Amino acid sequence: MNARRRKHNTPCRKVLICGAYGAGNIGDEAILSAIIGTLRGFDPTLSLCVVTRSPEKTGQRYGVEAVHTFDFVGIFAAMKNAGLYINGGGSLIQNVTSRRSLFYYLGTLRLAKRCGCRVLMYGCGIGPISGEGDIKKTAGILNSCVDAICVRDKNSAALLNDMGVTKPEIILAADPVLSLSACSDDEAAGFLLKNGIDPEGKYACFCLRPWQGLNEHFDAVLSAIRYAHNELGLTPVFMTLNRKADFETAQRAVAAADVPCVILPAVGDAALCMGLMKKMRIVVSMRMHAVLFAAGCGVPTVGISYDPKVAGFMEYTECGECIELENLTGDALILGMKRELSRADNSERERRMEKIKAVEALNGQTAARYIKGERITE
Repeated sequence: MNARRRKHNTPCRKVLICGAYGAGNIGDEAILSAIIGTLRGFDPTLSLCVVTRSPEKTGQRYGVEAVHTFDFVGIFAAMKNAGLYINGGGSLIQNVTSRRSLFYYLGTLRLAKRCGCRVLMYGCGIGPISGEGDIKKTAGILNSCVDAICVRDKNSAALLNDMGVTKPEIILAADPVLSLSACSDDEAAGFLLKNGIDPEGKYACFCLRPWQGLNEHFDAVLSAIRYAHNELGLTPVFMTLNRKADFETAQRAVAAADVPCVILPAVGDAALCMGLMKKMRIVVSMRMHAVLFAAGCGVPTVGISYDPKVAGFMEYTECGECIELENLTGDALILGMKRELSRADNSERERRMEKIKAVEALNGQTAARYIKGERITE
């Protein structure tokens, strides 16, 4: 038995996790926290190493080994010592934001396989990928270098099929963030009090992000903000998951809406973010991970889909109303809010939460099988 096959047949003791970590995005950090929590729940003795933009910070925060995203010598050494390589969560396999990013993650998948690792894509969104050459290259590497792909929505599974990706094991799961739990009510209340906000108040949460096309539909968002305040008696609260990118958009909405609003301070912890979501009567969000946090807490949610991943997730999990950004009007957004609030009983919330958490658990179950060496890829 050669060394590579022997590595695949024995339980692994070290896992290398790679994703868009360490750049200050709360959604990406939530993914990492969820993956680490699931792996440690399976085996607390596993040695974990994370590829991140901030090795020192990531190492201290999660108690893991860490290597810089562009320390290729360090990554190669970590792969040689790992039994399982996890390409972890989010929309990493796409070329809309950057072809360089796509080639980076495809390159790490290929290198991990050459180092003898089992290769798992964990709770991933796939696409969009444009260009015949990029599609062909992506399909070739996924077919030849990946053992299993846990996708987070049906659209991603369909795209893999359309691309001809058939050799890896493909599991329809959900986003890893859905495995996380909210902080205590006391902790969330303490955060609000510290910032001069009544924890017993009635709130509607809005999460906006700058995006092409939003300006043309900004009046629709303003109509929803005013509706929340004037008709529902809720104070609009703005949460910025990416403070640097989102804060200006939130400020602009507050100024134009001309009703009392609150912009929350930056929240850097997913559990706290979810705890704050539980304080909201409804969440209206463009941010994918705000939708995920709200869904994980069973809070009534209306998504504004600027990207197919938002609509795909919400359709798959049935976690709320969703409106395409290009079709966004004030009437449509207000109707979506009304529909969601009409379903906001406890039994419906429990049904949604149980469904999405059960589906998400397939990520961890798949990882456990590959850690044990139950699946063998030549």
